[in-house]
Amino acid sequence: MTGVIVTKINSAAATLSPTMLISTRESFTHEHSRARDRNEAPRTCAAPWLTILIVGHITVPIVLICEENIRLTIGLAFAIYLPLIAGLTLILLPRCKGVIVALLWAMKAEGSEKT
Repeated sequence: MTGVIVTKINSAAATLSPTMLISTRESFTHEHSRARDRNEAPRTCAAPWLTILIVGHITVPIVLICEENIRLTIGLAFAIYLPLIAGLTLILLPRCKGVIVALLWAMKAEGSEKT
């Protein structure tokens, strides 16, 4: 059984070419780096970090309070916490990116000037 799994993993890895991985990465990051494409601001990873910081500060106290007082089952906890975290992340990420771009513009960072 183990030999079959290893063979499947090796054949799957052999089908992936470096150009396939690069093109997938470029299409994935294209939407994230739209500001860079329009020469509005340099590419930055600060927006995801800011989003993680804010979502963590909102959700951790909620999870701690619920775990101390209610004692949810694992399934119910996942059904509540995962949509909460995913929803907050999807709501806050574009806003955090806007804040970062605005800060870069305000600080007149290199690459943020209009062409």
